[in-house]
Amino acid sequence: MKIAIASSGLGHVARGIETWALDTAGALSHCSLDVTLFCAAPLPLNTEHSTLNTMVLPCLKRGDQLTRLITRLAPRFTWRWGWTSGYEIEQWSFWLRLWPILRDEGYDILHVQDPLLADLCRRYRKAGKLRTKEILAHGTEEPVEFLEKFDYVQHLAPWHLEQTVKGIEEKRGF
Repeated sequence: MKIAIASSGLGHVARGIETWALDTAGALSHCSLDVTLFCAAPLPLNTEHSTLNTMVLPCLKRGDQLTRLITRLAPRFTWRWGWTSGYEIEQWSFWLRLWPILRDEGYDILHVQDPLLADLCRRYRKAGKLRTKEILAHGTEEPVEFLEKFDYVQHLAPWHLEQTVKGIEEKRGF
């Protein structure tokens, strides 16, 4: 089984999603699984995970001048494509490099916490452009309507699971 862990901010942003990606890839690698960590910029050489199999996929970064220009000039209807924020542009540009690798190198699983990356993987798989199954690590505040689309969701905290179950129950009238 080939596993891809990906984060569009890893290498240039320091927050929870990036830490999760690095730690998850490290733990899976430590278990001798075939895992590749996809990041947006090279990782510091002095990290404890320096032996990880990593691949750098340069992308537009959420705070870059070009990204801000794209979000400012994009027509309103582009919200349907996820072009309303710098973070979404970053994920799209990262995905355009990640997708052919997942397809061509036969990855079985893409495990991500970036919500748009998970959704793009799901949509490309449903369209027959990819066979990789996505696992969304739910650690942010996506609504139940978004989470329901996925076969596999890893709730990173009990609170996230409780809120999701509560939302599903409310939606179904329980």
